[in-house]
Amino acid sequence: EALHDEYSLPVSRIVVGGFSQGSMLATDVTLRLSGPPAGLVIYSGTLLNEAEWSSLAPERSGLSVLQSHGTEDPILPFVAAEWLRDLLTASGLDVEFQSFRGGHTITNAAIESTAAMLQAVGQTD
Repeated sequence: EALHDEYSLPVSRIVVGGFSQGSMLATDVTLRLSGPPAGLVIYSGTLLNEAEWSSLAPERSGLSVLQSHGTEDPILPFVAAEWLRDLLTASGLDVEFQSFRGGHTITNAAIESTAAMLQAVGQTD
């Protein structure tokens, strides 16, 4: 709402994202917004609230999602990232899932994919 008020920017032009706990918050916010954002970026996130997210996610069918997660993450297990991916995919979201050998971090490949997503959103004027 603040971005819309200050910049006249509709939610449909905003990419929401975060890392770790921030990505879980970004996922929850994305699923609860009044309308779909331009995209969602999930760096090292996990499935938090399966019951609510399962009911909310179909409303975001078609939404572009970039999700990346390390197979050796000691903080948030890789399998939980797969559960989140599967929930979003089953709900009709367009998930690009990037797994990588490594821990709780963000890879250069994920940053490059995020830049491409932002560029694509910027070209929808």
